Amino acid sequence: MTQFPHKQRLHRFQQHLKSQEAALVSKPIDIHYLTGFPQLAPTEREAFLLIKPKKSFLFHHSFSPILSNKTWLTNIPKTNLENIVLNLRNTKKLLLDEHTLTVAEFNQLKKLTNCSFEALTQHWIWQQRTIKEPPEIKLMKQAGKIAYKVFTEIRQQLKVGMTEQTVANKIIQLILKKQAIGQAFPTIVAFGKNGALPHYQPGTVKLKPETPILLDFGANVDGYYSDMTRTIWFGKQPSKKFLQVEQVVQKAYEQTLLKLKNRRTKSTTKNQPVELTAKDLDGAARGVIANHGFINQFIHTTGHGLGLEIHEPPSLFWQNDALIKPGMIITIEPGIYLPGEFGYRHENTVLVTNKGAKILTTA
Repeated sequence: MTQFPHKQRLHRFQQHLKSQEAALVSKPIDIHYLTGFPQLAPTEREAFLLIKPKKSFLFHHSFSPILSNKTWLTNIPKTNLENIVLNLRNTKKLLLDEHTLTVAEFNQLKKLTNCSFEALTQHWIWQQRTIKEPPEIKLMKQAGKIAYKVFTEIRQQLKVGMTEQTVANKIIQLILKKQAIGQAFPTIVAFGKNGALPHYQPGTVKLKPETPILLDFGANVDGYYSDMTRTIWFGKQPSKKFLQVEQVVQKAYEQTLLKLKNRRTKSTTKNQPVELTAKDLDGAARGVIANHGFINQFIHTTGHGLGLEIHEPPSLFWQNDALIKPGMIITIEPGIYLPGEFGYRHENTVLVTNKGAKILTTA
């Protein structure tokens, strides 16, 4: 079983808190990241995490697993807010996650405590989560290799008459056979014009000769994800439009990857290294696509972070000034979508390193 430094993660969070402050973490994935608490259904409320400057309390269902040998974390098998408030002695300000705490829970807390309330900045947690630790990188490398192997195998299994759903099911089966615990997100298989919808879900359309196919999927290895997309031509003679779009998207991808690999550049004014931002990467891809007349057909960001969630910061879009730092894992995925014809997207999961970048969705 992979060992993660949960104690150190909590300690780094505690350093943000003042002496009479406490934070109530209610987002399931954040609780899992900070404590290792294994929630059966991340979309449901199974626990609360109360973090104080020198002590932390995990409130969870009585039937949930207890985290043993965690002397730095107090387990309390109750999730009712009354028990949480009992541990707020000497706390004057309570920080709350306004995105996951319900209105009913907030109103109850107002009745139960005299604390003042303030929004918990997600930046504290994302500062940690965006920079992946060695155990996390190891799992995501495994997830990336699995995705790549599955693509090479499924490509050989494509046959006339298969439905999109059949291909998607085969992809999922192949992922499970390679020691993954499941798919990273609902697998996308789109034949022909269906590929023009970036988040299309597979249906009963049957595969015909001389058809473009878009495949977008990833593997889940111990809760950590990979994400890759490949667009191929099923047949012997790709159309001229397909070859044109393929060339543009591949050029946009390569230009973005090159920008990432050469992210430290010299300033012309002070001869100081300049860090690359998320919008710089988006601009690299978008610039290539715009120069070839397809800018209105590039309808999403150039990529996103991923880890315990399939979409994490930083988002690679044109207004995001977030710095791209070593240890981040992101996707690069430019695409062009022609309604009624086809869509073409090329995507890899990429680790940002001190020397540049390493593609994870590869052999």
